[in-house]
Amino acid sequence: MPERCSGAIDIGFVRLPVGGDFEQLPVIRDSLAIVRSLESKGKRHLRLADCAEEAFIMLSSERSPTFRQHALQLCAKYGFSPRIVQEAHELPTLFALARAGVGIAVVPISACRAGTRGVRVHPIPDKEALWTVAAAWRKGEKGVLVTSFLELLKKELTCPERSENACDHSTWPV
Repeated sequence: MPERCSGAIDIGFVRLPVGGDFEQLPVIRDSLAIVRSLESKGKRHLRLADCAEEAFIMLSSERSPTFRQHALQLCAKYGFSPRIVQEAHELPTLFALARAGVGIAVVPISACRAGTRGVRVHPIPDKEALWTVAAAWRKGEKGVLVTSFLELLKKELTCPERSENACDHSTWPV
């Protein structure tokens, strides 16, 4: 992301790992999941290895090139390249298309917590389906904006009511 390197952005959230001269603070862990219509025929518990012949709906590379690449690499691990029939720029559109039966979608499991109706969520129990999102900023940055934001973020990260996908949570599938 050139904006981080140029100084146009003081601090941001990125998928790890992040290269360059940046400090980072892990914030959440997430994992890939398969979403399909409740009306779909087939196994009740879908595994990614079973999806080689399925039609896929994918998040566009313009929206998130690292997410898309992650999903494609995981499919390759299971021996196939997904047959992508539709792309979308937004996660709610992926859910709507999956609900309509256009295909299956690979989404962040955190997006499934919104309770979208009409779809079944299938977590992908593979270490390679996991990733961490972190705050990242230029090494040595001491500006008030970054310092204040990090102070607030660190307080939030230690809050007992913190969401279940926090980095210190130990129940993610492996």
